[in-house]
Amino acid sequence: MSIEPVLLCFSVLVGLAVARTLPALVRFYADFSTSGLALADHRGYGQSACKAFGLIPAPALSVRAMAASGVAFLALAVLPATPLCPLELRAPALGLALVFYHLYFSQLYCEAHVGAHVTVLLPPALILLALSPALDAAASPAASAPAAAFTCWMMKAVVTSAYCGAGVCKIYHSAASVLRGGSSWFNGATLQAFLFEAMFLSTPKTHASFGVPTPFSHLLQKLHFLHPKALLMPASCASVAFETLAPLVLLAPPHFASLPFAAVGLSFHYGICLLQNIDFVSWWCAARNSAQFCAILRNSAQFCAFL
Repeated sequence: MSIEPVLLCFSVLVGLAVARTLPALVRFYADFSTSGLALADHRGYGQSACKAFGLIPAPALSVRAMAASGVAFLALAVLPATPLCPLELRAPALGLALVFYHLYFSQLYCEAHVGAHVTVLLPPALILLALSPALDAAASPAASAPAAAFTCWMMKAVVTSAYCGAGVCKIYHSAASVLRGGSSWFNGATLQAFLFEAMFLSTPKTHASFGVPTPFSHLLQKLHFLHPKALLMPASCASVAFETLAPLVLLAPPHFASLPFAAVGLSFHYGICLLQNIDFVSWWCAARNSAQFCAILRNSAQFCAFL
């Protein structure tokens, strides 16, 4: 087993997502940066435009510089998976891609479909791939196999911890709310509010969300919105269970658990895209599904020895 399939999967999925959305995001930034809104004075991540890793500030780029940063990120994310990139330059290219990720996506914090936590898994994936000993051109197959396995396992740990944090947060705040006499996240009302907002982004003619096919999205939103107890409450419970218990996949045999976990996660994110018009599919699945390549590892003895 080598890191090559993981790198190829990651680069293809990220490349497609960036290439597909880049023109629309440049148009958005051109309007946003000259809008005169107070929000347009800030750059960063999340709703508060925070610094990268809490430390690195984001510059305010011109539209051309922002577009050039997006093109550079696209090229550096895809190049290491192609024969055009010398083996010894793959890790530096992935590391440099992180720089242009910061320059590009920090300008778009206010765009809800790439801001907030939609693209948050790309930096740790870039870091783990760039630092993986399996990328070393001088590494022997015997040495690169356990290194590739460890990289995949670490990517899975990042993904599952992100899920788990969201699930635990929902449970904690639900319990605190109930103790104060309020309601919990699980009663369907929260998802109902999300759908109410999403319905302003769609019409009966909406059959795609940011390039992802979402047939009859508006009709399904209306159906779920009108039946919160029957449809949204079970969906709330299922989503919190999936998120909170996600780290258990790290304890299961990779060849047994990884592919089902990838399939369930893809369905989970596609459901969000279909009902809320938020595209996690294009961005989270690049890190998620790349990590699942550890399911095809067979030499568990090597992997355990490396750990």
